[in-house]
Amino acid sequence: PLVALRDSIGGVYFSGLITNTGEATLQYPKVVVKLFDEEGTVVAEGYGYGTRDYLLPGEESIVRVLISNAPDYYRFTTATELKEISSLSKIERANIEISETKMNFSAYSRLDISGVVTNRDKRVCRLIKIESLVYKNGAIAGSGLKLLVQDLAPGASLPFSMYITSSLDSADSMVLDYQASFK
Repeated sequence: PLVALRDSIGGVYFSGLITNTGEATLQYPKVVVKLFDEEGTVVAEGYGYGTRDYLLPGEESIVRVLISNAPDYYRFTTATELKEISSLSKIERANIEISETKMNFSAYSRLDISGVVTNRDKRVCRLIKIESLVYKNGAIAGSGLKLLVQDLAPGASLPFSMYITSSLDSADSMVLDYQASFK
């Protein structure tokens, strides 16, 4: 299930995990969120994709759906749009390692996440997307995104940092996920 997290400028991030429970590999797992008023009328909708471009059977990935300037709403629904990958498609995933991760609280209840990304692949990686879910008392309490556009040579590392869009006074743990392409 997704959790609604309002940001400081009026948007709502619907954040959570999507799991491939089937037997086929899924390509570009998509989640659609619809917001309803008390009468059952759709007042806004948006969609987002899993962090990973494809999900093998049993894999899970972070998904975040942003509805900017979200109106007040009574309830929301989610629906997934799943497309199986062609058996002729070549599945490639960059071998990226995320290490030295830290959660630091800065001024105004802002949570910053930092760490190091290392390319463990034999090819140059680029456009590395890192997404996070932050948990408090076992529930999702925040989410964040960082896009690294620099080329990352085999064996090379880059530091990263991102801030979490929700106001938090504490957090227990986090989950990070990534997607990278090859140059």
